[in-house]
Amino acid sequence: MNETEEPKSKYDWLLDMKQTELRAVLKQHEGDMLHAYDKGGIDLVTALWEHLAGIPVYPSKKAFYKLAAMYVRQHYDPADSAFSKKMLAARIGVSLRFVELALATTDKTDVRQIDAFEKQAEG
Repeated sequence: MNETEEPKSKYDWLLDMKQTELRAVLKQHEGDMLHAYDKGGIDLVTALWEHLAGIPVYPSKKAFYKLAAMYVRQHYDPADSAFSKKMLAARIGVSLRFVELALATTDKTDVRQIDAFEKQAEG
């Protein structure tokens, strides 16, 4: 950042630091933040500090599975090979069984049975 520039964020000073220094400190003091840094860079880390500092966050994949099931139901087309069960499973990153369960349920069906299946498959 140039000395005459107005900071965009109170964390802009971090942009002047070497990546190796940032990674070393994040690894030593906040291992999870190192993962965030590796995935989304300093913008993600500073957003987490800004909005979630001190709050324990345990992201659930329930919303992911609900959205994935909705996507499957909206896009499955047996006549189009690009939207077959196998292609949808590969695109979303879920199992073929998940796709079949999603197609067998409705939007009103609770996603817990699909979520439970995926947890069992991951474990």
